Amino acid sequence: ETYRGSARALCAALRAEPGLFRVETEPLGGFFCWVRLPEGVDATELLPVAERHGVLFLPGARCAPGAAEPFRHHVRLCFAFETEAAMGEGVRRLAAAVREVQRRAA
Repeated sequence: ETYRGSARALCAALRAEPGLFRVETEPLGGFFCWVRLPEGVDATELLPVAERHGVLFLPGARCAPGAAEPFRHHVRLCFAFETEAAMGEGVRRLAAAVREVQRRAA
């Protein structure tokens, strides 16, 4: 119950950015949400750009040593330590970082 509101706020903010993020599984517990990035956006390459936008995440490939390829377009986002308002701002910043990476690749 403690983190349910934060998890819902994060997922709602992600879904409010159509075409950028796909929530793989709505969290029912824990501290993290798995999110798929748009095709062509590699999470490891996105990380330094996101950091410049003030957002941190764990690239999915780092969670699957030896089987990283299927997770290269995924990020693991933590919802346990931020307010619901901060979730929305964080997603807006992450979206800006994704768009920047997409522009560079075009």
